[in-house]
Amino acid sequence: MAVFGRKIRMRFESLSPDPDGALPYTVPDSMNIGFTVERTLKKEPSTLTATIYNLSADTRERLQKQSNLIVTLEAGYQENFHSIFVGDVRIVRQRREPPLLAVDIEAGDGYKGSKIWARKFFAKGTSVDSVFRYLATKSGVGPGNVDRAAQIREDNGLPDRLENGITVRGYAHEEFAALAKSRGIEWSIQDNEVQALKYGKGKEGVPVTTVSSGASAEYPEPTGLIGYPTVDNKGTLVFNHRLLPNVFPGSLLNVQTEFVKGRYRVLRALYSGSLWGSDFNIEVEGEAA
Repeated sequence: MAVFGRKIRMRFESLSPDPDGALPYTVPDSMNIGFTVERTLKKEPSTLTATIYNLSADTRERLQKQSNLIVTLEAGYQENFHSIFVGDVRIVRQRREPPLLAVDIEAGDGYKGSKIWARKFFAKGTSVDSVFRYLATKSGVGPGNVDRAAQIREDNGLPDRLENGITVRGYAHEEFAALAKSRGIEWSIQDNEVQALKYGKGKEGVPVTTVSSGASAEYPEPTGLIGYPTVDNKGTLVFNHRLLPNVFPGSLLNVQTEFVKGRYRVLRALYSGSLWGSDFNIEVEGEAA
């Protein structure tokens, strides 16, 4: 059974019709799962590697033969699940890890979209936002907060119409990243959806998570820090913590410890753990917000 009330939920869905009716499929709570997830604000897909133990032969075969799978991973304590990863399955591999049977899963957040080619001409006077929406759709991911791109562009004082016609020709992710950068927008894929941010700013509408060592009267309760946060001479914050909600690249943190205090933005989050082995951990890198 799971120790310390840990829970992991892994779900597989197919973007293609499933004639066998085997999908969507949720791994039973009793199955041991170990995972490592790395998420960043870079345009390259964030990654998941996971191992599921002792699935039935029928389930292993069904998962391995699917070519268009989306995997969702959530984890938490008791019934409090937190989203950790959504993305395209790249590899399903069966093997024996004596005495257990294991299925390895490798996936990338927006991986298939990163391989989709986009080609279209947009005439002079076309709305810039329509180009963003085209590229978001072409990327094969959800729109997320793509509409935020329009507000960021306006805040940066840039026109809402193309001053010259442009031809989009290249991988949709690459074209989106280039257009976003030219408009002062920080673009990435998070949980298989577009995330648009103003450079150096956090995602709006998401609660700010407090990270506390319990060292102050204002924040007397420790939140699950492992060791002590550090900030180097380049201003990069690093710390390890037990699993927390709303901690992902682009989210904001309120850090309150003995030597590190203030608001920070998450740049990278490395999640790891298993149901029966090591506890759930997040290694976080951030910058002052």
